[in-house]
Amino acid sequence: MFDFSEKDSCGVGFIASRNIPPTHGMTLKVLECLANLDHRGAKFADGTGDGAGVLTEIPFELIRAELEELNIQYDSNKKIGIISCFFDPKNVDESIDLINNELSNSSIKLLYWRKVPTDKQILGDLARGSKPSIYQGIISAENETHKNFEKKLFLFRKVLEKKILEVEFLNIHINSCSSKTVVYKGLFTAKQTADFYWDLRNPLYKTRFGIFHQRFSTNTSSTWDKAQPFRMLAHNGEINTIQSNFSWMKAREVDASSSFWKEDIEKLKPFIDESISDSGQLDNALELLVQSGRTLSHAQEMLIPSAWENNPRFTNKQKAFYQYHSFLTEPWDGPAAIIASDGRDIIAGLDRSGLRPMRWMVSDRYVLAASEVGICPSVEAGAYKTAQLEPGQTIRYRIENDELLDESQVLTKLSEKNPYIDWVNSKPLNVDEQYSEKQDDAIDSDKLSSFYDYTPEEERLILLPMLKGDIPTGSMGNDTSLAVMSSNNPRLTRYFHQLFAQVTNPPIDPIRERFVMSTKTYLGKRGSILKETAQQANLISLDSPILSGASYDALTKNKALRNKSVVVNTNFQKVNHSIEDALKIICETIKEEIVENKKSVIILSDRVVKTGESVIPSLMVLAKVHHYLIEEGIRLKASLVVVSGEIRDSHDLACHIAYGASAVWPYLALEKVRQLAIQNNELELSPVKAQENYRKSLNKGLLKIMSKMGICTISSYRGSELYEIIGIDKDLVNELFKFSKTRTEGYGYKYFYDNLKIYGNEEVEKIGLGGFYKHKKDAETHVTSPKTVLKLQKAVRSGDIDDWHTYLETLEDRVDVQLRDMFSLPETINNNKIADDDLLKEIYKKFTVSSMSLGALSEEAHQALAVAMNKIGGKSGSGEGGEDPKRYNTEKNSKIKQIASGRFGVTPDYLASAEEFQIKMAQGSKPGEGGQLPGFKVDKHIAR
Repeated sequence: MFDFSEKDSCGVGFIASRNIPPTHGMTLKVLECLANLDHRGAKFADGTGDGAGVLTEIPFELIRAELEELNIQYDSNKKIGIISCFFDPKNVDESIDLINNELSNSSIKLLYWRKVPTDKQILGDLARGSKPSIYQGIISAENETHKNFEKKLFLFRKVLEKKILEVEFLNIHINSCSSKTVVYKGLFTAKQTADFYWDLRNPLYKTRFGIFHQRFSTNTSSTWDKAQPFRMLAHNGEINTIQSNFSWMKAREVDASSSFWKEDIEKLKPFIDESISDSGQLDNALELLVQSGRTLSHAQEMLIPSAWENNPRFTNKQKAFYQYHSFLTEPWDGPAAIIASDGRDIIAGLDRSGLRPMRWMVSDRYVLAASEVGICPSVEAGAYKTAQLEPGQTIRYRIENDELLDESQVLTKLSEKNPYIDWVNSKPLNVDEQYSEKQDDAIDSDKLSSFYDYTPEEERLILLPMLKGDIPTGSMGNDTSLAVMSSNNPRLTRYFHQLFAQVTNPPIDPIRERFVMSTKTYLGKRGSILKETAQQANLISLDSPILSGASYDALTKNKALRNKSVVVNTNFQKVNHSIEDALKIICETIKEEIVENKKSVIILSDRVVKTGESVIPSLMVLAKVHHYLIEEGIRLKASLVVVSGEIRDSHDLACHIAYGASAVWPYLALEKVRQLAIQNNELELSPVKAQENYRKSLNKGLLKIMSKMGICTISSYRGSELYEIIGIDKDLVNELFKFSKTRTEGYGYKYFYDNLKIYGNEEVEKIGLGGFYKHKKDAETHVTSPKTVLKLQKAVRSGDIDDWHTYLETLEDRVDVQLRDMFSLPETINNNKIADDDLLKEIYKKFTVSSMSLGALSEEAHQALAVAMNKIGGKSGSGEGGEDPKRYNTEKNSKIKQIASGRFGVTPDYLASAEEFQIKMAQGSKPGEGGQLPGFKVDKHIAR
């Protein structure tokens, strides 16, 4: 289904003159740079572009000339500002009246409104039909410094945006509102920018710098307001963690305080506009931090920090700077090349993985940074220094001082702003993460194993590999029932399906790029993002979100920590309460603990379940509490820790992190691992080492799941809700999992209530059959069952059409396991056989078989598919595992050849043998990016 979420990969950059006053020649250079990025955008058939624009200094000379022409009296000592707006052409007068009223309320003087001269004839039909009326309000302020005027304009705009929302029929977009900078952008191509905006060709339009941006839209509609630059920022990339970033910024609003804004802080809310793109929301966050007193480079390093944890290029002071700010905010993670300016500084930076290009160069007269070289040959020819920004690096250019700082110089200045190294080391709160050989006597592991549906199959195929430190792998896809169609009451996490990144935000390899990934976790009350004090560093530090028994004991019994934490049980008497009532009681209890008792670590636990009690699924409790605390405005006052017997694999862990957990203690799984280590002497693993390996495996699995969405840090993944839910009622999803995707209806509270087990009931203490991972009689349904395989083999070997129909009937008569099983084709009106052989041949050409790699399939099966499709005129696919050159130009040749990232063996002969290419942008046979070939399948033929 079409999704209007923002996805783009663009061209971006800036150019600035050095020690040269504003000139129109500089304006022309900005436009030249932008025009040479035209190929990075796309066009509709009618010529409408994806969007382009520039951000420059205000052209004061042009404005003053108009003031004189209009005979408007103006004190040259006063500051001038511009409000640049897109108006709905049907409501221009009403829009101007609304802004005028708010200007009056804000004590900002309006000098005049100007209709920006444009040439709509150069636009494509779509752009021309949707073109807004473009106006600029010229304003001034008496006895205001630039800093105070910018502060006043920021407050004015935030209040105005809320006023606009109150008027249903008005559609106003504010491109910029500043006494320093102005934005010219629209739904056109880079080369059309100067032709559309006449101001930019006016010799009086003079500037010392410009930011330029050519948008490339991949799977979203293009609109005028989505064009960039935004008010400060131009962005090439995607913020993969935008949902968690938005949620946490919303949570910060209630408890936000600032000596800079004082009581005016309320006027700034909401901090982030939920309705705009990921790039627009990043611009909101950057602007908030800068307008609240931080420098542009400081704000950028907070939002898009380097991978600092294990990086030797950073000093201890610089690492302390990063660590302190990780207490305040999570990274906005994803591929990003950032250019931004507040009119004083200009910065260029890359994300921690360096997934977007950015080169910069310096000459005697100019500083230039852009997505590629060759955009301004006259400047580049005179460059005496050129460099490529490395992952996580930032440069900063201060216009007034002609001061260019590289990353090391930027960080040196920032790290000395406050005594960060003293703050982060003053009260280190680390918890013991050691594991024990002793049995957990507080639980009955056998009864709990049955209660939480542990099976011998799961122990053998999942836990046993994990206690060796491995990630469990299988060689075939999942052919079992969707959770909603299963008759075995699967745990809640099976209703959740992981999303993965594609095309413009590629997945990350969690093995080869482990250096940029982090599982660092902090527990405790978070401080205001708008101020910096030593008290905000008083958090509990964990290297991993997976607790041990000793970690749990430290949180609940340690003298320094126990006053911060409280355990809230998630078990209840099913006969006395509904799930809804139980959740309400839990939420109210937690609110009281946070507000009245000042607890900052809330532990949601099912560990002390008593006979006759039931346990609410831990993910359900967690999600409810997470959103309840956000709505109550107290989410950042406490971290949520989940202690659950349900959690055993990396998918369970990732689900809990994605819905708000800071840490988990999978106490039952750890006890099972301890027991398995004792029972399997041949492994030569101590119980302690087995538990450490299990934790290592969970961490690796979590990183792999995060990497599929291009996310590097657990703090950014937390609260992201990056799942698609299949089979849960939409009302329940909207209440508990509101930011996750769902396209189906399904079960609600009543179903989950009816299927809750009662602890101590003899019927539920029986060991489950299993059969989820491998077919087992009377257990979980599999599409590829022994019965089905036997019927297929018989049909293939006999060649009898009746045997083939029997096989098809077996497939059709089985129970539904996937959504597609619920669909049926309508009966055709004309049942006559098609007699036209030529028509049949044309139909056969449309047939293809799914591409599966050699290795995933045996060589015989791979060749058989190719031969069969070639005989009927269809196409088979090589998959991404390559193909034996001996098959080229024979009936065994695959007409479709795949080319994937990280693939070996793509040769000219390989490509020449294809009729169709499949270029896989987001997958490939390497860890974290698609199919993993189990080792036992790699024979000599595959290896060569």
